[in-house]
Amino acid sequence: MRLSSSNSAGDVAGTAYRPPNQFGLDAGRPFVVHDGTLRLLPLPFGSATDSAVIGENDRGDLVGYAGRGFIEPIAFVDGEWLDLNTASTRPDGYSVFAPLAINNNGQIIASAMGPDLGVDRTFLLTPVPEPGAVGVLALAMGATLRRRRRG
Repeated sequence: MRLSSSNSAGDVAGTAYRPPNQFGLDAGRPFVVHDGTLRLLPLPFGSATDSAVIGENDRGDLVGYAGRGFIEPIAFVDGEWLDLNTASTRPDGYSVFAPLAINNNGQIIASAMGPDLGVDRTFLLTPVPEPGAVGVLALAMGATLRRRRRG
């Protein structure tokens, strides 16, 4: 077990590891301890064979890695796992490979590899809302505007 982070609420996040398999590989499972209760988080993307938590914010959002044959940078935001290479802002041509921390606004500090192999930089990423969430928000805003116009 590796404890990776804690927040101001006293929550602790980390990774629980299974014993190594016949190939010497150990697989990790992310967890959170809140109010003294250990909660194993669902495996990222439902099929990750290995995952690790690196950082946590006060809202309980997490950043880390997941393995699905290769390692992918991930974030656990609003109860969902996100692939940071598809669900965040980043400069064109860069690929995120190492999430480092997440702040209370959900912004993520991460290292990314650029188009020139061997050259990496650190960026501030902002997760992009899922299209479904944007649609629900737009409907709610439209309903609110209609009510205001009637009143």
